[in-house]
Amino acid sequence: MHDPNVFENPMEFKPERYLKDGVIDSTVLDPESGAFGYGRRICPGRYFGIELLTLYVASLLAVYDIKPAKDDAGNPIPIKLEIDPSLLLIV
Repeated sequence: MHDPNVFENPMEFKPERYLKDGVIDSTVLDPESGAFGYGRRICPGRYFGIELLTLYVASLLAVYDIKPAKDDAGNPIPIKLEIDPSLLLIV
């Protein structure tokens, strides 16, 4: 993903490089699959790893009550949504 032969200006934040005519370009390498390698040396447990991570997150959400923190008076502290502009999310 940082190869200049694959992406022009690879270190520059350009989410539009993953789009083609306004939709996700399926010919571009998926960052999720890159975590597990490519070709002959791809991780044989990649599907298991993704499923296990999903199970861990689902278990945490099922078991714990996730609530906002409270101040000294016991009032909930409002949650501020702050999105890092360098974050790239592909759904």
